[in-house]
Amino acid sequence: MTNNPHKPTSVNKIGGKNMTGICEVKKLVETLRDRNENVILVVSAFDGVTNALLGALNGLDGTDFDKTSIDQAFSKTKKLHDCIIELHFTDMFSNRAKTTYQRKFNKLKQALLTHRNITNILSPIEGSFSIRDQVIGFGEAMGQEFLKIYLEQEGFEAETVTDINADSDVLNGGGAISNNKLHDATRKGICKVLEAQVRNARNDVIKILGGHVGNMPRGIAIDVGRSYTDTTAINVALVLREMVGEVITRVWKDVDGVMSTNPKDLKDPGKAIHHSKVDIWEGLEMASAGSILMQIDALALAAEHGLNVSLRNIKKPNAPGTDFLNVRLGSSYSFKVIAVNPNVDSISITLPEMANRKGFGAAITGILAHYGLSYDINPTGGTSMSFSITLPPDEAEQKIFRNRHIKPALRALKKLTVGGESFRTHEITWIRNNDRTAISLIGNEISSHTTEIIGRMAIALSQKGILIRSIVQDEKARRITLLIDTNKREEAIRSLHTEFFEEPEGQEPEELVA
Repeated sequence: MTNNPHKPTSVNKIGGKNMTGICEVKKLVETLRDRNENVILVVSAFDGVTNALLGALNGLDGTDFDKTSIDQAFSKTKKLHDCIIELHFTDMFSNRAKTTYQRKFNKLKQALLTHRNITNILSPIEGSFSIRDQVIGFGEAMGQEFLKIYLEQEGFEAETVTDINADSDVLNGGGAISNNKLHDATRKGICKVLEAQVRNARNDVIKILGGHVGNMPRGIAIDVGRSYTDTTAINVALVLREMVGEVITRVWKDVDGVMSTNPKDLKDPGKAIHHSKVDIWEGLEMASAGSILMQIDALALAAEHGLNVSLRNIKKPNAPGTDFLNVRLGSSYSFKVIAVNPNVDSISITLPEMANRKGFGAAITGILAHYGLSYDINPTGGTSMSFSITLPPDEAEQKIFRNRHIKPALRALKKLTVGGESFRTHEITWIRNNDRTAISLIGNEISSHTTEIIGRMAIALSQKGILIRSIVQDEKARRITLLIDTNKREEAIRSLHTEFFEEPEGQEPEELVA
């Protein structure tokens, strides 16, 4: 039986944490099959595996690349997969999983023995991109294979879709290799592999793709970033939309969707308000404000192409979750979300000439933009400017981010050129993860209630003795961000949530479409 065009096709992205408990994936597949969907899974490596692989790259740096060194560097990776096998596989399927791991690792080991030219994750060198990609992609390859074996153990038919590469013709078509060109090349590569398989596939065969895409000019972790599986899932959905029509695109995690704030931050978690629908641009504001519910590059790609994306709880596959829609949505609340970001660095630049000359702001922000830094400008004096820099949530990614973006920006900021004249910066202060926390109020509603929101917010916090260090509003009026002392974080969240979301009993307003 070939693919039925009347059956919905769903692209389901499953992250590493939920991959580790693959029994949850079985329940999910059962639910999707009951809905009569053509099921496509896009999976990342098991929880902890990608960090273990990056650690292996660092561990190999400076070694002789002999078999003993390689085995030792990848010992943690093997241990993580051994634990998965022990927890989830039985009898012949356990043996298949062990054999599959060893076969694929031997292939990787042989590539490393042959190449012998690789450096740590922070210092990639020409000629090492392909082998580095093989190492990093090993996690997704094992995620695919183990999930296929597990689903077959549970009575399903499944197949892996492998060897997806960015299209060389697109990449080499002239001009700079921009993010758009990388995504275009990725989609063309996905299309080449998927077209015949999807059109001729039987409905009962579950397709499993890894997030890794080969043939990236500098390797996928450099060109796309650590969260490349999310963007791959969006690109898969965009390709399938062209092939079969409308596609359901979901990201599965262990959360119920977008809430008014993290329920764990409230004395009564049940008071958190669930939003079943949000504007995808509001989702982008949440991600840029530090929320880890959805990956920002994947959301941006979906928004650019008008693709709706759903966030669902893998432990509650029939629960509503949240839909990120390409339509402006409002509600009866003053805004939708209180987002908290403790992962903030701050940079202050002091220069006496700022007091009476124009152009320094543009020079400084131009440098920050050149090095890919997203920032909020804090209130400053006449001779200084201060910026809050949002960091990735993962500690390992923070290290990479600081080395790749903040450090070179700071070197460039030591000397500023304004109006053709050079100025040496008097002082640059870089405070890492300082004692400030950024709290953002996010929602389309802010544009109509800005003055009221700021007034109520200031009163609510002042009554608790909480000092607002700075307030910044984005120009699209979807977000207001304030900096407070970290030791007041919990009290501030509860105070703001009580003020804006905890209505008298029986008077909770319904969500509305503006």
